Amino acid sequence: MNTVDQLRSDISVLSAHAVVKEREFTRRRDEIAGVLKAKKKELNDTRALASAALFPPIMKELVLVRKLWAVLFKGKASKLAEKANGFEDEVRKLIATGRTAEQSRKAMAAVSGRLKRMHGEIADLDHPPREISAKLAVVAAKIAGLVRKKDAKAIVEAARELVVCVDAWSKAGKIARQSGAADNAAGRIWLPIPFSMQSQAVALGAKQDMSIKGASRFFVNVGEPLARFNSLLPHSFRANPPKLSFSTIRATAHRQNIHSFMDSLSWDHIRNVNYSMTGRRCILCGKQSGNLVRKLEPDKPNKVGTVECHEVWSFSRPDPDIPVGLQVLQRLIVVCFDCHMCFHDDIARAKALKVGDEKLEREIADYLVERRAGLTHASQEDVKLEMRAEQERLADHKDVTTWIVDLSKLAKQDYMYGQTPILLSSNPAGVKASQLAGITFLDESGRVHPTVNPERLYQETASRWITQPEPTFKVVANR
Repeated sequence: MNTVDQLRSDISVLSAHAVVKEREFTRRRDEIAGVLKAKKKELNDTRALASAALFPPIMKELVLVRKLWAVLFKGKASKLAEKANGFEDEVRKLIATGRTAEQSRKAMAAVSGRLKRMHGEIADLDHPPREISAKLAVVAAKIAGLVRKKDAKAIVEAARELVVCVDAWSKAGKIARQSGAADNAAGRIWLPIPFSMQSQAVALGAKQDMSIKGASRFFVNVGEPLARFNSLLPHSFRANPPKLSFSTIRATAHRQNIHSFMDSLSWDHIRNVNYSMTGRRCILCGKQSGNLVRKLEPDKPNKVGTVECHEVWSFSRPDPDIPVGLQVLQRLIVVCFDCHMCFHDDIARAKALKVGDEKLEREIADYLVERRAGLTHASQEDVKLEMRAEQERLADHKDVTTWIVDLSKLAKQDYMYGQTPILLSSNPAGVKASQLAGITFLDESGRVHPTVNPERLYQETASRWITQPEPTFKVVANR
């Protein structure tokens, strides 16, 4: 039984327990209400008898006789008063018990209602994150234990934990999938534009989907004239799309990327600014997420309906006799998962083998060739030729031991004004301060490293290698 089926079963069991308990508390509440009504009548009758015993109405005007009567029947009146006090205590207890029963009934009704809504919510859920699966397994064990002891408190607690798990799961995947489903709306080309360009989109006649939250809601329909929207369209739909570079990360430069060697705050600032510039839509196709994320990363439903920031690098080796190369950041582009994998087909195939088999790997490889051809307006054969040429370029750089990482173009971006990124001393690729050029940065000790010219840093590194050839690169696992 998969996680969703198990969750449905747990919801059904818990709902049945909640309904039984709700009926039980309703019956208890009604019984208490009946007893309470009788007790209140007895209390009132006893109070009336006690009052009559002390002050008979017939002696209302005979003050002396009333006083004598009160002395003679004081004992009887005291007993009646005690009896009335006892009834009053019972009434208070019944009221408290009835209130508790009603609160418990409402709690069970709330549990039933929430579970009923939850049953509808899980229709869109498929692969939960591992941590949520583990929590759901614990809750399932607790629900199974309720068969022996249907304790109301335990039912409420189990329901609360179940709701927390499903809400977390839903937050990770359901809302994103709804957005992703909107992305796949038939015949729509989503415009990857920032909020500041919405007036331009409206003026040009773009349509809006007001149900879209957290992303550009503007689109045009496939088949209508697109010329007037050309500057707003995703690149793959433009008449003359910008040329794309599908440069593969060199074997000795794996993990040498900004989000790996810079601190998380710096990277979050960089990518979020870029996300906002495209309305959190893929600059290439206009969508979010894509079709591959559920196949290749089934344990990460939170990635469905999202976009990613891809770093476009170029690699060169100025002197073929020296194992020092230049790794230059050309640009950052916002892409969906599918388009991102077009730049990392080797990673996509590795993910396919991890979650599936060679058949899935072949399917993914063919899909990426087809998608890349569509993005570049080229034939699939041309794409395969370019991929083979890139493999040959990889061979030319296989023995480069040190890469000078040039971030000059990043430093020139307006959003980097006043921002000084921090280099992590312990990063996956082992990038050192002596390898970074073109940008001012800090190390984790707070020391400022001023901007270094990349050509000069390359010459200094190459000279050191000539005088003392000692590799500075440490091979790490592929990302």
